[in-house]
Amino acid sequence: MADIVGYIPPLLLVDTDSGRRLVNTDAQVFAMTDTAYSSPLPITDMQGVPFTGGTITSNSDGVLPYFRPPEGVVQVVIRAGAAVTPVTDISLHAKASVDAAAEATEAAASAQQDRLQAQQASRDATDAAAVLRELAENQGAPLAPNPARLGTFIILNPAALVEDPARPGTFKNGVTA
Repeated sequence: MADIVGYIPPLLLVDTDSGRRLVNTDAQVFAMTDTAYSSPLPITDMQGVPFTGGTITSNSDGVLPYFRPPEGVVQVVIRAGAAVTPVTDISLHAKASVDAAAEATEAAASAQQDRLQAQQASRDATDAAAVLRELAENQGAPLAPNPARLGTFIILNPAALVEDPARPGTFKNGVTA
């Protein structure tokens, strides 16, 4: 994803008294706390090239270029003559929104996986309960039909089954002496 954090988008520079656009006008960027406008911030363009003296210039339509304030600065004041405009870097909110959406997607995927695991655990518990029920109903019997796989059996009493020495790989009921 493209970098969406740490820049101020183009803004229309306007003389608040007359309402007219300030075309080809120099402006400087200051920290919100610099109410004396004494120390312009070292701002850069989107490629990281510094604007000389922290000065940006509006174009022939009165629009200021994109710029990046110093890292960690999210609120600035743009000053062009008597015109002073406070600006907040809203791209941080966009990043927070993107991050929150990604976290929500991840949480939803995790919840789905947990749901599938819970369903499997429920099926396993149901199968185990069926085996236990068969054991209780067929006490001592060596085999019971496997309800999960028709035509197969569940060994209920392994002690009652022993390998048939006459036919290796097969079993018979009962203990041989």
